Amino acid sequence: MNTRKLWVVGAGIGLVTLTAFISQKKAQLTRIIEQLQFRVSGIRNVQLSWQHIALELDIQLRNPTQEHLNINTGFISAKELRVYEKKTGKQLAFTKLNTHQISIPSGGMYQLPPTHINLPVLTVGQLVFEELQKKQQDFIKALRFELDVATLGNTRTVQF
Repeated sequence: MNTRKLWVVGAGIGLVTLTAFISQKKAQLTRIIEQLQFRVSGIRNVQLSWQHIALELDIQLRNPTQEHLNINTGFISAKELRVYEKKTGKQLAFTKLNTHQISIPSGGMYQLPPTHINLPVLTVGQLVFEELQKKQQDFIKALRFELDVATLGNTRTVQF
């Protein structure tokens, strides 16, 4: 065999190996992303005006799998968060996120950067009033959240 044939064979083997590695990594990411659990872990910096209630939500991601999720590139990112009223399905707020560095150990948590949203005062007042009538004081449970997560060119909407 001459040197040129060895280079072609070596490059072919390298390309096949790289393709297999990328395919395996994509499958692993997809499997972990599908199992991530999202929850609102806190509300802070509440500001009232006549039209809106501005606040920052702390959203936490939990990795219940036995695999570590450690990505420091653009392979995965949190794109947009939308807030809906559960009962009516009415969209109350949305905010754009720009999160590209995520590291969640197996069984661990990751805190997204604080998400600033504006909610209409009348809608929030109505939700709080309805929850107080039910003797509950956690109006966050009356809201539904959707987070768009992009992974390797595919966008997936996670509801929590």
